[in-house]
Amino acid sequence: MDNGIYIPDNAVIIDGAKPSLPVNFIRQLNQINTQLEVHWEEKLDKWSIWGRNKHGMPYMALLIKNDDGSYRPPDGRTLAQIRYNMWWSTRIRDRIWKMQNKYETMLEKTDEKLEDDSYQMGKEIAPVLRSLADAGTSSHGKSKFMHPGFGKSKQHGGDDI
Repeated sequence: MDNGIYIPDNAVIIDGAKPSLPVNFIRQLNQINTQLEVHWEEKLDKWSIWGRNKHGMPYMALLIKNDDGSYRPPDGRTLAQIRYNMWWSTRIRDRIWKMQNKYETMLEKTDEKLEDDSYQMGKEIAPVLRSLADAGTSSHGKSKFMHPGFGKSKQHGGDDI
């Protein structure tokens, strides 16, 4: 691969000539991103732009073609599309990062609120639990809370207290 251009020896001949690239295309492409390479896709009869992900795996960044799918040589439209694709992927990546941070912050705040709510609920219910525990240990409390007839009093003729 010389200068980021890969043209197999058995490249498809288009209009009687081996496909060629505009003289400044590789230089302009390298100004956008030095990791991008131009390849001739023999089976498709089209040029393509390839890059490498952060793990070094190659991926096709763009298949160069007209809107109707026909052959188009690399040109300024190709460079504009590469710029747009890179801007869009960066923008999406930034949006995802912001959404993830917002979600994590929201989770942290929710956890803190739940902890605070649990603490406050514990403070509010503690006196009730203490009185139930105290009532359960008294002779009156045992008859009131531990035996059948809860809430009934023999002194009041069996009416609820």
